[in-house]
Amino acid sequence: MTHEIALCLPKGENLRRVASVLKQVNFPVEGYNASNRSYRPDIVSIKNVRAKIFAEKDVAIQVAVGNYSIGICGLDWIEEYRAKYPASDVQILKRLGRSLRRVHACCHRSFKGGSVHDFARLSGSVRIVSEYPNLAEDFAIRKGLKRFRVFPAWGSTEVYPPEHAEIVILSVRDEETLRAHGLRSLELIMESELCIIVNQRAYETKDLSPVLDYLCRIERRR
Repeated sequence: MTHEIALCLPKGENLRRVASVLKQVNFPVEGYNASNRSYRPDIVSIKNVRAKIFAEKDVAIQVAVGNYSIGICGLDWIEEYRAKYPASDVQILKRLGRSLRRVHACCHRSFKGGSVHDFARLSGSVRIVSEYPNLAEDFAIRKGLKRFRVFPAWGSTEVYPPEHAEIVILSVRDEETLRAHGLRSLELIMESELCIIVNQRAYETKDLSPVLDYLCRIERRR
């Protein structure tokens, strides 16, 4: 019986980097570039392989639920999914090195407290806004906040403090970007990096080597 291999690729800021490393290992994909409006690039010269382009945060989800056997995405989105579903079938096969994203928990620079624990003395719940709601909840619990509310938001989360949130958890390239938005880092939660991920069940039951033989040749960037 022939098994189809489904490959999930990211769009957005990491598209060009992923396209570049795929080219370096001569992976036979056509139409995976920023100018192509199609979300279905062609995989040539490898039989029974299909690919689709998703927003990067959806790549980990698609692989975890088994819609796709293999994917490439940032560690931040993998950990965002795992924070809610720690026993999921998404597994990291290989890390490809640092991306440009660092995930920080931040407050507005006008806040007088020295740490996240100082928010516990405020009246009412601590409002946390983030594109990473699961990581945000994990952060609040880990820091011992007794009363908090997490508000998911997509894009421009840096504008919420101080009027509409006490804490924002977001990804930036460097702390200079935070300062430009009037924010101060409370904690560097993680440094992201690109990863090759697989669905564990597919990895155990399918022959994924026609694709993984290429992807595993990608060298990790330090």
